[in-house]
Amino acid sequence: KAGVARRTVYRTRFGNTYEFVSITPLDKYAQLDQPNAIVRGLGPEAAARLSEKSRKCVNGSRIFVSTQIADLRDAPDSPARVIVTTRRRVAPGKRQEYLAFVRNDILPLLKKAKADGKIAGSSVSSRGFGSFCGEITSTTYYSNFAGLDSPGIFGSQAEAAKVLAKGQACPPCWRPWFASASPT
Repeated sequence: KAGVARRTVYRTRFGNTYEFVSITPLDKYAQLDQPNAIVRGLGPEAAARLSEKSRKCVNGSRIFVSTQIADLRDAPDSPARVIVTTRRRVAPGKRQEYLAFVRNDILPLLKKAKADGKIAGSSVSSRGFGSFCGEITSTTYYSNFAGLDSPGIFGSQAEAAKVLAKGQACPPCWRPWFASASPT
């Protein structure tokens, strides 16, 4: 009714389990010139009433733009039930070096893990408006929680140390986030 092609809602499974993330694709910024989907779907008065009611249930909210980096995406073949997202703040002036590291050293391992059935897919996004400057998010998609039991994309601790040593453009400022999808 409101013209929204899709929206995915994720709920955290560890940490603050009452945290939800709603992802709505944005094809172009011009879409933001229109009333939001709730106003378009319900009308201005009903949307205002719903907003006022829901505000009593919300502790906080944050809106930001995240743009997937096309050549660093290996999409899942079907919607993933579980995601693990890691947010990194890349050192100033090191963005291109860090993305080259992901492209050349990490992406081949992720593609192999997908081919081997260990993960459902992966993506890397650059956060923009509404977030901290220089943030990059890496998301690994899983078909189920059992996927988290796999040994990961590295063959051994030694291989992990060798590959990760190349990625020192990323300082140790990161936050992993685990979630599962809610069908919406």
